[in-house]
Amino acid sequence: MKCRLLYLVGQLGPGGLERQLCYLLAAMDRERYRPEVAVWNFWESDVYVRRIRELGVPLHFFAGISSRSAKLLAFRRLVAKLNPQIVHSYS
Repeated sequence: MKCRLLYLVGQLGPGGLERQLCYLLAAMDRERYRPEVAVWNFWESDVYVRRIRELGVPLHFFAGISSRSAKLLAFRRLVAKLNPQIVHSYS
């Protein structure tokens, strides 16, 4: 059984943590791990959106939700739906 991982990041712009997440996802053994990424402030034009999609990693975001409490509730629902074994925040 693959270990289900959910990474939470603030955005996927040209920063260092985003690059490190991309490197981690690219090197990850997909026979052992099933990663997914949730993005708090998502912009389709962000640098690492395309790269992460090319790796086949599902991206989740909170379109149309502007309040922090509503996003937190949406994230909680996402965690309940995906049931990851590990939630790792990069923010």
